Amino acid sequence: MTAGEGAHRAVARGAAMALALALGAAAGRAGALEPRFDHRDQYGLVAEVDASRATATVGGGLSRSSFDVASLRLAFSFEVTGEGDEIMVGGSFSPLVHSDSAASAWLLDARYRGYFGHEEFKTFFDAGLVVPLAPRVAAGPRLGFGVIYDFSRSIGLFASLGAATAFGEFRGFSFGLGIGAQWRWPA
Repeated sequence: MTAGEGAHRAVARGAAMALALALGAAAGRAGALEPRFDHRDQYGLVAEVDASRATATVGGGLSRSSFDVASLRLAFSFEVTGEGDEIMVGGSFSPLVHSDSAASAWLLDARYRGYFGHEEFKTFFDAGLVVPLAPRVAAGPRLGFGVIYDFSRSIGLFASLGAATAFGEFRGFSFGLGIGAQWRWPA
């Protein structure tokens, strides 16, 4: 092999390596451009309709149970972890709750929602605090889980199951099912 052939081979190997690096960088950029359906760096509004079964025990040991199918929950959400998990702060109102019902007509809540996955369809869990305000005041923890389908980074539909307990002017427990939508925009 002559010096000229060795130089040509070295140039060819260098060009092949440069091409491989360029293709690798392009593939990496293309992977980074794939859509992620997480809620990273976003604010959101949540609207949810709940159906729940509640039991309340008031002073004197008198227990009441009721089924509430018409609660409307509205909440504001903001991403907190850098991976799309959120804090949701909101409240719900149920126009069908009477003063002798075990359910609460007005309720405030704050929840941490952690997601599993970055695709359109993913699961989540909720952990938070609920504060029933009317007809009696109490406070306690809430846990839940569910599924969400994000049509885009801006909107998604979800279904969830949750259980809550509260202590205060009454001792209560509720178990509920909710369906809702979340609309999001960049922070």
